[in-house]
Amino acid sequence: MLSPAQRYEAIYPLFVDGAHVGPDEVILARAPMRWMWTGWRDVARGGGGDCSNAAVTAYAFSTLRQGSDPELFRLVATDVGIDLRLRSEDIARPPRRDEPHALLRALIHAARPPLGLELTCTAKGIPAATGLGTSAAMAVTIVRVLAEAAGRALQPDELVHAARLAETHVLQLSCGFQDQGSAVHGGIANYHTRFQGDGEELQIVELAADDELIGTLDAGLIVVDFGQPHSSHAAHLGVFERLEASHPDSLRAFELLGEAEKAYQAAVAAGNFDAFVAAQNLTWQAQGLLHPEMILPIMRDVVDMSRGLGVRGANVNGAGMGGTVTLLAEPDCVGRVIRALQALDGVRLLQCGIERRGVTCWRRRRHGASTAE
Repeated sequence: MLSPAQRYEAIYPLFVDGAHVGPDEVILARAPMRWMWTGWRDVARGGGGDCSNAAVTAYAFSTLRQGSDPELFRLVATDVGIDLRLRSEDIARPPRRDEPHALLRALIHAARPPLGLELTCTAKGIPAATGLGTSAAMAVTIVRVLAEAAGRALQPDELVHAARLAETHVLQLSCGFQDQGSAVHGGIANYHTRFQGDGEELQIVELAADDELIGTLDAGLIVVDFGQPHSSHAAHLGVFERLEASHPDSLRAFELLGEAEKAYQAAVAAGNFDAFVAAQNLTWQAQGLLHPEMILPIMRDVVDMSRGLGVRGANVNGAGMGGTVTLLAEPDCVGRVIRALQALDGVRLLQCGIERRGVTCWRRRRHGASTAE
């Protein structure tokens, strides 16, 4: 069991002998976001234990190529207005957690890429801070393309840690494991964490789900974005302060999350959709007790309305206090639920299904066919 500092030293920096990117070559990576079923135990202050989730068909993408200026490392995310032009001294300086684009800067600081490269990133319209693990999926793609350029064959568990350490070690932010884990591994999985002193350990177990259950989840899945982004770190502080003060609602919430986790795993093993939505509703109940601001009033209103139209289950994604809610409807009721939601002000629907694959990376000629998969 390694500490974050020990693991950081074992993985970073990625680059030791330059970048291996041809002049007409681009390296690409894609990683899925995730639908969180339970959470909070994959953070040291949550005590460790089981958290399960499913990767979804919303993605982060990164590309890496030779840039036009050999004196700069350029990082561009045009759709969200980011254009960082970094010199050697900028890369060498550890970023502060409160400065703009701190996570992106932390990833580049850790990797120490050579100058003369251009990295582009996009989530293709999925907003930041929705609770779907957007930043974690983006971090996984960034580390993956940089590792490919550096000639570093990171193992899947190393890639999970490498993407997470930019937040937890460089920026000293509170962050779990399951977001990066889902982006790397895809599919439906359980993420079991153990914490002992400064040490931390992650074990990932795929949950085998039959095609019928995955098809029913796909058909009934509706993700609703409320346009109110959240701060995961701030939410973590609020939730864990209440837990450490032994607030009775917080203690009960963690009990319910444990019950929900067992129920999810049993439902997946049995291929039972009815049992699955019962587990999801346990998560919703627990989330309402975790913190008074965990579920926004508009979220409660939308869920209450949707249940009358055929929605069977609901849960807040990620750390809550904004972001998105995942609804599960009876498949033959999805159309009328969507029509009702589309008529509401202040919400929008994000198209998502279940994604079986995790991160993928490949090289291609900029004006030709792929060179490697």
